[in-house]
Amino acid sequence: MFTINNKITQKSRAFTLLEMLLVIAIIAILAGIVIIAINPARQLAQARNAQRSSDLRALHSAVNQYYIENREWPSNLSTVTTLTEICNTGTGTTTHSVNCGTLVDLSSLVPTYIPAIPTDPQVTASLPFTNTAHAQTTNGTGYEIALDSTTQMVMLTAPNSDEYGLTPVQLGTTALTTESWACGDLLSYEGQDYATVEIGTQCWMQENLNIGTRIAGTSNQTNNDTIEKYCYNNDEGICDTDGGLYQWGEMMQYSYTLPAQGICPTGWHIPTHDEFTDLERAICTSGTCATDFPYDTTTTGWRGTDEGSKLSNLTSGGTNESGFTGLLAGFRDTDGAFLSRGTHTFFWSSVEDGTSAWRRNLNSSNAQVYRSTYDKESGFSVRCLKN
Repeated sequence: MFTINNKITQKSRAFTLLEMLLVIAIIAILAGIVIIAINPARQLAQARNAQRSSDLRALHSAVNQYYIENREWPSNLSTVTTLTEICNTGTGTTTHSVNCGTLVDLSSLVPTYIPAIPTDPQVTASLPFTNTAHAQTTNGTGYEIALDSTTQMVMLTAPNSDEYGLTPVQLGTTALTTESWACGDLLSYEGQDYATVEIGTQCWMQENLNIGTRIAGTSNQTNNDTIEKYCYNNDEGICDTDGGLYQWGEMMQYSYTLPAQGICPTGWHIPTHDEFTDLERAICTSGTCATDFPYDTTTTGWRGTDEGSKLSNLTSGGTNESGFTGLLAGFRDTDGAFLSRGTHTFFWSSVEDGTSAWRRNLNSSNAQVYRSTYDKESGFSVRCLKN
């Protein structure tokens, strides 16, 4: 009995092994069909593109974070307006430096803003020469970067990403938003959305700028690594509704070349005296605006007829017809006192006059616009104008 059962058992095991071999053969055939169908080279290309997308976003974030903290682009990028390959800076030695030649050197980002400059998956990174008395040289990373000459926004692309007809990997002014931005859309800046309005041929912020860290009105704003602001009566809540107040130098970020971006977002700037004049002319209906608002920096006083009322509904006879929506936010005087909220507002221009700078004033008891110079140490409201 034991012998018969043992033979049956052995025969069953042999049959099971045969079944297993057949299953393995079928799986192998199916796997071959699947491999042919999915195109492994294409799959690898897609994987490389995923890496490229990650690399470009890391670079984009690093460059923009550098700008936010330093109020300027990396020096080797500031004049690059056409797509140029980024340099693989490699590893320098104690006696030799890296020479990127005509490529864009972003080594100032490492390691504070990004651990290392990434290289395209299909580009072989080469280390710098270390056996020469001359500057070391490196190859490019395979990624390209530029600043859009109009918007001053960062553009990045991976030229090697168009494999097997795949969509090229890039970041640019159109990739940063879901649709093209137009005046009248909200402008996002430093965690806050600002309404915008087109007046004549200009695009203005429709709200006062509110950026920076509040300091006491008794202190002067200083040239440091932090944008500083005043809030009327030292009340942060008033900054939320009326915007911050800024001394002229802080607003300009201590750079006095015109047009001045100052504390405005990229692609925007502090309006000049003449640009305020253009605003006034755009809403003038008296027919004498050419003489009422001459392009000069000598004439002071109340100008025009009812232009102030068209810039705010809080002025005498105010209609805010233009949509500028001027608030009577008051100001911070040179002695640190806060004055005139509800009756006056003052806007800085970027044009200076010795220790003073040109400003515009709206007030609750007048329908015109006042212009004059005033001490730069005062704290006024700021509106930004699109480039």
